Amino acid sequence: MSRTLFLAATLFTSSAWIAPEALACSASDAAAASAGEIPAKATVAEFTVTGMTCGSCALQIRTAIEAIEGVTVAQVHMDGTLKVAYDQKQTNVDAIVDAVVKLEKYTIQRA
Repeated sequence: MSRTLFLAATLFTSSAWIAPEALACSASDAAAASAGEIPAKATVAEFTVTGMTCGSCALQIRTAIEAIEGVTVAQVHMDGTLKVAYDQKQTNVDAIVDAVVKLEKYTIQRA
């Protein structure tokens, strides 16, 4: 019982709550999902994504977004933030939102 309370207290007292399932996920997937440098001259859109439970979820979202022609890089963080650099001549915010919605597990909104 005390171990469970300690774990719960640890999870809730950190700066951001992390789902217990996320703790069991590969840290390398989460790191890969958030990697990449946003180009200085790129158009950048920021979003909030909910429904992720682990780094694999974040990596799945990044892969879907970066498959869009005109997207330079997508950074997906486990705190639900998403930053996308893209070329406005090739794609738009609606295409980015659609790519995430098509995954059917997550919700996305512009930050």
